[in-house]
Amino acid sequence: MEDGLLVRSDPTTERGRALHKPSGDVFHLLGQLLSKYTTRELKMPGDYIFAMAGVCRRLADYAQCSLLFGIPVPALDWFLLFYPNQSGLIRRDSFPSWAWSGWYGQVDYNNGTGNVTKWTAVNTWITWYKREPSGDVALVCDKAESRTSRANQLFGDLCDVARTEPSEGVLSEPTGQRYTVLQCWTITANFTLRKIDRDEAGKPMWSYRIYWTPTTYEVLGNDSVSCGFITLDNPASTSDDGKRVELMLLSLLAAKSEADGAGCRFFWVLVIEWEKNIAERKGIGQIRRDALPSALNSSISWKEITLA
Repeated sequence: MEDGLLVRSDPTTERGRALHKPSGDVFHLLGQLLSKYTTRELKMPGDYIFAMAGVCRRLADYAQCSLLFGIPVPALDWFLLFYPNQSGLIRRDSFPSWAWSGWYGQVDYNNGTGNVTKWTAVNTWITWYKREPSGDVALVCDKAESRTSRANQLFGDLCDVARTEPSEGVLSEPTGQRYTVLQCWTITANFTLRKIDRDEAGKPMWSYRIYWTPTTYEVLGNDSVSCGFITLDNPASTSDDGKRVELMLLSLLAAKSEADGAGCRFFWVLVIEWEKNIAERKGIGQIRRDALPSALNSSISWKEITLA
């Protein structure tokens, strides 16, 4: 997926014209193509991985950037925000859970229409590293200094956010790692979940700009304060009311009128579960920015994450 496959698209078709001479934001275009193409049911479920590899490679060449499992590296934070449709997603174990290629089913990139590069510049704080199966560790992008500053602005009054580099012994035990994992430091916090039906979710979820699915839950903090909503990826996943989950904060959600991130009211979050010091994505959602103090038992922490 890093190098992709050669594509000879027909310039007389809609997709062919888009790939030969992209207009607008290339990263948004790729998100739209992924949202469309992953709805297809192919004879071999893995076929769309190889078909989309070429599309990703062509657009990455146009943007003059590299790929990581089908994700353009400069827009990594944005491409982590794929949302499952009503049918949910099924895990593809040969690829990481943080990438669209790690799932069967439609991935939805409905993250607004703004410029992805500008969004990344003002709404992210995570300094990402990648760890190869060989154990080699490298910085994913070279904007660590500005991201560290933003993390301090957002969370410096809650906890110490000075650490950003991976710890040496974080994967000291054998893990059977078969692909690149991401490593980072970010805020995590614990909340509980409450099942919510479509009618109940409608109006409250509208302001979050995400939609209800059969695996959507309300996120509750101390004293059952409503803090946001999450959707579990796997349609077979269920959660009893009151179950505690760990949420990993990813980025700010900024509307067009909130381009600098200062007025943004929500965080994008991942639901994560751990096994042998490695976390996997289990769902995605949003919580209110002012909800962090409501986390269970003051569980807010600046935590090292290895995301497979």
